[in-house]
Amino acid sequence: MTGGIDARLAHQLMSNDNDMVKRGGEVLNQAPPPGEYSGRRCQDVFWGVAFILVAGGVGVLAVMDLGKLKNLDTTASFADSIPALIVAGVVSALAAIVFLQMAQICPHTMVWTSLMLTPIMLVVGGAAMCFMDPASSATMGFIQILGGLFLGSCVVCCYTRLVPFTV
Repeated sequence: MTGGIDARLAHQLMSNDNDMVKRGGEVLNQAPPPGEYSGRRCQDVFWGVAFILVAGGVGVLAVMDLGKLKNLDTTASFADSIPALIVAGVVSALAAIVFLQMAQICPHTMVWTSLMLTPIMLVVGGAAMCFMDPASSATMGFIQILGGLFLGSCVVCCYTRLVPFTV
């Protein structure tokens, strides 16, 4: 072991063509193991307090709005949605397991898949909006398609150089 990581991995990172990956390998090579590093002081207290305040505010607003739900008959619709919730939970857990396994097998492809999935889904959703109800939602579908294309081009232009470091 050299520094905080495996010597073979440190050499692999430092011999990469990408300068950012080389710098990352040098930093990791010089740092102590992550679990044993105690030299950094906690700088996240402000953001932790901000998170707790926002989460508490959302909780208070949710409790305040519960009174409005008393007039609605939600028992039948909630009971009908339980099987769908179970199926959604199982499918999402299986998808997460498959994604993690694929990330180990082909990390480069999975990073690009993660980056490009949102723009692709925006374009597909916009096209579906255009074809499903062309009279009322064609404009919004076209705007969504443009947004997906712009997001995809921004991802390609801005993140291409960062993909090797992410992998």
